[in-house]
Amino acid sequence: GGLARAKRSPDDIEALSAAARDLIDRQMFKDAAPLVRRASAMDPYHVPTRIHRAVMLAVDGQAPGALEELQHVADTFEDAYEARLYAGMLAMQAGDKARALAQFERYAAEAPAAEQPPMLRQGIAELKRELVKPTPLPAPVP
Repeated sequence: GGLARAKRSPDDIEALSAAARDLIDRQMFKDAAPLVRRASAMDPYHVPTRIHRAVMLAVDGQAPGALEELQHVADTFEDAYEARLYAGMLAMQAGDKARALAQFERYAAEAPAAEQPPMLRQGIAELKRELVKPTPLPAPVP
């Protein structure tokens, strides 16, 4: 897999990045951290590495800064749609459903269909339903 390739080619930033993403997606953050650090040292401007570095910031409890960085990367670089997926997840964790929906919708529009998680469309539909629920009126005060 990606990790074996990264170990065989420790100076291949694409291999490091692919392995880091695989580990992040499996929530193996401790294993991903050294790969992200190594790739960052090789090229701090490498877009996938910037995305992974932002995810690691969130893991370290710095979610607001991570969310800003992910949105910045996604808005700045073409093909950085992966950042929108992570930004949407962080916004969901923060309880900001409107921001999450906006990020997930942009991701769905920008990412190749083959790369999109199977539950994405369903999740977007569910968020839309939750966001348009009518707010119950307060009970009349007697």
